[in-house]
Amino acid sequence: MMSETTSEMIEAAARVLCENQGFAPDGDDSECQSEMGVNWRAFEFDAKQAIGAANSVSPSPWQKIEAVPSGDEIFLAATIDGRVMVVRGNILQNMMRKDTPAHLQFPATHWMPLPAAPKVNDE
Repeated sequence: MMSETTSEMIEAAARVLCENQGFAPDGDDSECQSEMGVNWRAFEFDAKQAIGAANSVSPSPWQKIEAVPSGDEIFLAATIDGRVMVVRGNILQNMMRKDTPAHLQFPATHWMPLPAAPKVNDE
């Protein structure tokens, strides 16, 4: 989901870019000065591009196992070695206990809701 880029976000990013280049965002360094008279404004274009690139990246649907549902909800669970299982929350809780027999354990590190089923054309 893309978030809306605000002028405040652009200014904050431009100020950091300006500082990272060794300039004072509100200083009068002629090398960083733009026609607008404020140093950070010289980095607005780069800030807009960087924020746009960050907004275009989709976050991973995988969540850390600490936030896993514990009831009857069914979801996907994954281990560090890439194994994935469709599982019910209360069952996974038992599969992750240290006293569960080894052949029944599933040491999940991440979980995610099941994706929506594909839509079927009525044609």
